[in-house]
Amino acid sequence: MKLLETYERGSLGVRRSFPRFAQAYVTLERPGKVRQAGARILTSDGEFLYAYVELGTSFWVATFAWKNEWILVGAIEEAPPDSLRALPNDAPWDALAAPLQILKTRLARIRRQPDLESRVRQPGVPIPEALASADAVELGFSLAFLRRNEEAERYLSRALEDPTLPERAAALAVRAELRLARGLPSGAAEDADALAALTGGTDQDGYKIPVAWFAMHARYLRGLIAAQTESLLDEETLEDFAVVVADAQAAEEEKRAYMTTNDAGEIIAVDIGATVFLGTTIHPELTRVQRSTISRLKRAEIFRKRRAYETALRELEGLDDLPDDLLRATLFQALGREADAVNILMKRANDGSADAAKRLQEVRSAAALAFKAPTGRPEEIDVEDRVLHSKFGPGVVTDAVSVNGRNVRATVDFDDGVTRTLPTNVLVLAAATEEGATPTE
Repeated sequence: MKLLETYERGSLGVRRSFPRFAQAYVTLERPGKVRQAGARILTSDGEFLYAYVELGTSFWVATFAWKNEWILVGAIEEAPPDSLRALPNDAPWDALAAPLQILKTRLARIRRQPDLESRVRQPGVPIPEALASADAVELGFSLAFLRRNEEAERYLSRALEDPTLPERAAALAVRAELRLARGLPSGAAEDADALAALTGGTDQDGYKIPVAWFAMHARYLRGLIAAQTESLLDEETLEDFAVVVADAQAAEEEKRAYMTTNDAGEIIAVDIGATVFLGTTIHPELTRVQRSTISRLKRAEIFRKRRAYETALRELEGLDDLPDDLLRATLFQALGREADAVNILMKRANDGSADAAKRLQEVRSAAALAFKAPTGRPEEIDVEDRVLHSKFGPGVVTDAVSVNGRNVRATVDFDDGVTRTLPTNVLVLAAATEEGATPTE
C-alpha cells in the first residue's frame, strides 16, 4: 500500500476518449503537495477500476472506486520497471490477466526505444532506421499526430510491409487520411479498399476489432475521398456519411449496458474499458462521435452545393466547432439572414479566428455598400439612429456634435463592442430598401 502511505488521496482522469499509453492520469494529493502520474487503464469490473500507474521510478497497479469520479482506494501491486509480475490467480485479479499481457506488450515496445517519443518531437533529430514493424507503426502514429505527414506515411508504409501486423487496420486508416491531405485520393482509395477487405485484427492495445468496423471506416474514407474529388452530388456519398452518423448513435446505446445507475437514474459506476472501446474507431485519434461530426459537416456541404440551405442547417444542429459555425454563417447569408451570420462571425472572430474576422469584414463592407445614402444632400444623422460604416459595420449613435444646426460628428456604439467617434459624412442610415428591414434585423 505504498501509494496510499505516501499520498492521502487521489483520483483518475482520462485526457482523451481513446486513452493510449500514459494518456490517462492520476492526481495524487497530500498537504502542500500535488503530483500527476501517468496511468494506463487496464480493466473495470463495474465496482472497481484497475490502472497501471507510473510516478517517477515507481510503478503500481492501483484500484479506483466510482464516487462521481474515479477515486484512488489502494495499490495492489508494485511493479518492476521492465515488466509486470504476474498477479495472483485468485479472484478478482484473474480478470486482469489479458489486460496485463496487453500492457506488457505495450511496455516492451516503449522500452525497446525508450527515447523514441522525445526524439520524434524534436525536428532534425535522427530517428533509427532499423525498426521492427511494431515500433514503426507506433512511430508512424506519433508522427501523424504531430502533423509530420510525409514521415508518418513512410513509417506506416514500412510497418504495412509486415503481413502479420496486428494493427493493420489502424495503419491503413491513418495512411489513407495522410494521402488525402497530400492530395492523393487514388492512394487513399487503395487503402480504403484494403481496409474493407480485412477480416481480422486488433487495436493498439491488442483488443480484437469487430469485423463490421472495417467496412464502416472504409465507407467513411470513401466519403472523404468523394468530397475531395468534388463528387459531392452523389447519393452514394450522402448514404456513406449517413451510415457513419447512425453508427455513432448506435455506439451511445451500446455503452448504456456498461453503465450502472441508481433508482434516480444517476450513473454510479462505469465500465470505462468497455465504454471507451465501444466509443472508438480503428483510427487511433478518432472516436465514433467525432467521425459522425465530420460526416454531418460533409453532408451539410453537399446540401449547400445543392442549394438546399435549410436541409444543410438541420445537418449542423447541435454542432458548434469552428468549421461548423463558418459553414452555418455561409448558409445564413445564402438565406438572407445577415444578422445571424454576423452574430456567429463576431463570436468566432472574438475567439481569435482569422477566417471569421476576414469573413466578418467582408459581410460588413457588403452591407455598408448595399445601404449607401442617396446622392445630393447628406443624410441627417442623429442620436439613437442606427447607422452603418463601410469598415466597422452597424452601430447605434449615442452622442453627436452639432455645427450650424447640423450634426457633423457622431459617437457610435458599434455591434463589435467598440465605441468610435467619426464624421457623420462617413456614416449612412441603416434605412431599409424594403419597409421594416434593416441590415441587422
